Amino acid sequence: MRSILPAVPVGWWPSSARVSRRLAAVLVLIGNIIPGDSIDQITPFLQANCIECHSGTKSKGDLDLTRFKETAAVVADSKLWKEISAAIASKEMPPAKHANQPTDTQRQEAVGWINSTLKSAALAKAGDPGDIPLRRLTNVELNHSLNDLTGLDIDWSRDFPTDASGGEGFTNAAETLQVSAALIEKYLAVATRVASHAEYLPGSGPLFMPAPTLDDDRDSRASQALRRLDAFCASVSVKPLPGAAIHRLRTIKMVRDSDLLPSPRSKPVLPAVDEKTVAGWTPAQQTAWRALWLDLEVLAETPRAKKIDVLERYLLGKSYRPGSDPLFEASLEVSYAGNRNKKLRDTDTGGAAGDANDYRTGITNLTTGAFLPFWSASIRPLTPAERRDLVRLSESDNHEYVKVPHAWAHAEVINRYFDDSQIEALWQLVSDPVSTFSKVYGCTVTPDQRPEWQRWTSESAELVRRTRDGHRQNAIRFVQRAWRVGTTAADEAALGKTFDELVAQGRSVESAHRAMVIRALASPRFYYRFETPPSGVKASPVSGIELASRISFLLWSALPDDELLRAAQAGELADPSKLKLQTRRMMADLRVRRFVQEFFGQWLGFYRFDRNARPDRDRFPEFTPTIRQAMFDEAVVFCADLVVNDRPITDLLTAKRTYITADLAKFYGLVKPGDAGWANGSRGDASVKAWFASYQRFACDDSPRGGVIGWASVLTKLSHPLRTSPIKRGNWLLVDVLGTPTPKPPNDVPMLPEDEKNKDGLTQRELLAKHRESPVCGSCHSRIDPLGIAMEQFDPIGRWRTTDGNGKAINSSDVLHNGTKLSGIEDLRTYLSMPAQRDGFLALACRKLLGYALGRRLVISDEPLLETMQSKAQEQGLTMSVLIDAVVASTQFQSIRGRDAAH
Repeated sequence: MRSILPAVPVGWWPSSARVSRRLAAVLVLIGNIIPGDSIDQITPFLQANCIECHSGTKSKGDLDLTRFKETAAVVADSKLWKEISAAIASKEMPPAKHANQPTDTQRQEAVGWINSTLKSAALAKAGDPGDIPLRRLTNVELNHSLNDLTGLDIDWSRDFPTDASGGEGFTNAAETLQVSAALIEKYLAVATRVASHAEYLPGSGPLFMPAPTLDDDRDSRASQALRRLDAFCASVSVKPLPGAAIHRLRTIKMVRDSDLLPSPRSKPVLPAVDEKTVAGWTPAQQTAWRALWLDLEVLAETPRAKKIDVLERYLLGKSYRPGSDPLFEASLEVSYAGNRNKKLRDTDTGGAAGDANDYRTGITNLTTGAFLPFWSASIRPLTPAERRDLVRLSESDNHEYVKVPHAWAHAEVINRYFDDSQIEALWQLVSDPVSTFSKVYGCTVTPDQRPEWQRWTSESAELVRRTRDGHRQNAIRFVQRAWRVGTTAADEAALGKTFDELVAQGRSVESAHRAMVIRALASPRFYYRFETPPSGVKASPVSGIELASRISFLLWSALPDDELLRAAQAGELADPSKLKLQTRRMMADLRVRRFVQEFFGQWLGFYRFDRNARPDRDRFPEFTPTIRQAMFDEAVVFCADLVVNDRPITDLLTAKRTYITADLAKFYGLVKPGDAGWANGSRGDASVKAWFASYQRFACDDSPRGGVIGWASVLTKLSHPLRTSPIKRGNWLLVDVLGTPTPKPPNDVPMLPEDEKNKDGLTQRELLAKHRESPVCGSCHSRIDPLGIAMEQFDPIGRWRTTDGNGKAINSSDVLHNGTKLSGIEDLRTYLSMPAQRDGFLALACRKLLGYALGRRLVISDEPLLETMQSKAQEQGLTMSVLIDAVVASTQFQSIRGRDAAH
């Protein structure tokens, strides 16, 4: 092989930190190298040292090097060739048992060609956003997005297929997020289900309830509207709050005596907030205030109630006699403080006391007798069902009890059975002095009642308009949030047209609002992460809203909130300083727990531990649901503390602290009281501080706990139901913590006993020694086993112990392949904190974070960014914010390939 001259700076290749120091030394020896134009430059080295074992269908490690016939193939499989480079540089390959070994110069030239070739390819396409297929939301993203939209906490995707992992090992990898016909049906079902949980209010928008709602449940709707008003008043320090003030008739604009059901007994009550106070609020607060009152005004049906009030005054001109006014007796469901549960004879009836027979007679008069002549063709007669309803009331056991005074009797039945057009028709009869109704009833409309009626007629039409406009705008706003689209006039016009078409089809405004919610959530615009690529082949920045979505799905696994959307539409995300402010705000929000569970959980292995951990219950009865949850919480809180309080990511390896409940502290044997007040110093918002405060921070200086290797969740996950697994634990440390790949084990490897209590009484250490006797297994197990054995004093559910299941004392000492001796957990912790291991961990952390953020497998063009992330982290304290900022600010994260680019 001819010598090749240099051009690669020392230390460029940090992402394979396991050999970075060795490689740096090699590069110092050979200086800079020029990348080869042809694989022919390295072919002689491969033929002489590698092809014998790595060719054909039976190639060792399933690695056939003969398939690489050109440089482009090497670049396409850059991850593999980085491993080959590392193995050659460290003299792991060819194995020492081979008699013919390459010279140091030959190794240096081979390594130089590989790394130089890969670097040239990486720099040529550095910053390429990569090929990211159109992807749907993950199940977790769907749940969080729906819960953020609705304010609920429901597992909407519980019946969905489980998401597979891909890319760099995460379920948000675009390559795995496909949609089937069956899944589309589930999306439609979920959209309909979500819509059924809402009360549709014209002012403040849809109000979602934990259980499905009934369309005619005005009582529930009114109660929830009042709660919204309570919350708003609390936010602007208005006292007394509406909920408490209802009974004093002070704050609710239209008050029922004890509820907000439509009733003619509405009386205007001045709100407790005067106009001067309202004028001092922000525009957003004033808008919210008006919206909340619109809700209550619509629920109270104010103009309708006032019209019935006018009719009531007319109808009350006739004196009442028990049994002669069925409208009074029919009002059993209406409450009135002071008259509740009083017998008819005790009520101011204006006549003799009635009895059950008088009551039933009155009902009969309503349906067939005395009142019947007043039902003209212009007023709808009672339906058979309505008549049966009144008869059922007359035969109820409560017929002796009157819940309202007779003064409102006529009005209650009119309110219950008359629609607006029928009320108007009745007014025409009342106001016509020559009508049969007026003559028989013997009352006269007063002069002031006519203009009052016109006033309420005008206000009724205005309220109808405001109600329609409110539902229309709230439906548009919901769709915009769900679809992550802008609020341009064209956008709103298109969505508004859809709403108008639904109403034109005969739907009520509430029904049209519900239909818009269903359409929004059943649309691919919701469950796909749509982005608009530019024309041509050149990559371009995504739009502000698309960038907001990328940030939000990264940190919150959900849609952007209103503040992030506002910043996006204002163009603030294009300003690096303002972009950082938004990420800091989001990192201090309680929703960052989702990032912790999805990113750290899937990377480090405690993902869904709270749901799926299953050690043997008979052997480990101490593993209760409470302890399992506490174990999971320990990992989540620790990682959340890293993010919220911006601690070094290497604390996962070296920290001597943990955050746990009292139950888990007892389980761990930690007797020293923890720091319960640590949450007060958190950078998180109030909700984060409150969450942190439910866990104590324990110093673990005298304990084996602290950092990821002491978490019972991970230790349990890396065990079998009846025994520990040093192989699982050691391999996890190599692959998932240090980023050192290990080959798959041969198919014919004998299995270890499933139960730690084996018939021969052998320890796990003794059983593993047999694997190392085989040359095929020994090379890997000499790397894996000592790491796992160092953790052997943690039992299968993560408790500390000194003897194993056979009662034998545990020997947790062993020697790694490179001669490093590990004597238990503290030696392991020291080993992990050494520069080589720390660098490998940091390189892997950067790779994992970037892969999670981009939702794809990393490629060679990402290597310069990974180098930048690592160097910035080393310079600025290894903190999470440095890593997140580097990802969010990167070209890969902020741009998208042109639609004509090669894929």
